Amino acid sequence: MVGVTSKEMQGVYDRLVDKRHPARVIYDEILNATEVCPSCGHYKPRTLDHYLPKARFPALAVDPSNLVPACRDCNFVKLSKTAVQADHEGFHPYFSDAQDHVWLAGRVLETSPATVEFFVDPPSHWDDVIRVRAEHHFSTFGLGELYTTLAGTLVSGVRKFVDANLYALGGSAMVRNWLASMAVSYSDHEVNGWQSAAYTALSKSDWYCEGGFNAN
Repeated sequence: MVGVTSKEMQGVYDRLVDKRHPARVIYDEILNATEVCPSCGHYKPRTLDHYLPKARFPALAVDPSNLVPACRDCNFVKLSKTAVQADHEGFHPYFSDAQDHVWLAGRVLETSPATVEFFVDPPSHWDDVIRVRAEHHFSTFGLGELYTTLAGTLVSGVRKFVDANLYALGGSAMVRNWLASMAVSYSDHEVNGWQSAAYTALSKSDWYCEGGFNAN
């Protein structure tokens, strides 16, 4: 940006963040545009992250396309990191079409209680760069561990319902159908949401549908 220094752009951004400044309404509008952090898909956004760090790209300090809602954990993980090659770049929530395709998957581990672990399973038509970017996004934000923990709560929460209201009335077929319908419902809301991947994995597990839900 000709004639404007990095310090001046930082000052413009500081006014955007300042709750006392009229420009704060723009900050809040971007922040409240989504209910969950687009990086992890779970926690509530509490701040705006500069997709391209303002320290290195001061001209984009207040560019709305460079301001991404983020939870505090994901913003802390990313900090001012900038990819030095294409396959080290994460997914941009505004411009990447990767989230239109299912790349998150889960598998059920026959443990007591049942465990769902998550992994990246990209579409066959993706090229190597996008595949690696998905892996990079998944690992950078610790999604495997986060989603497994969340799925553990889900499995515990539905156990009694699955046993008494599904299995007792219709056996494994009713259990599987309900799980599959839940997967579709969550997928309609978020294609790569952990809930959809978890329910899909559970519905495909013969062990779980035939009584594994009661393992403890």
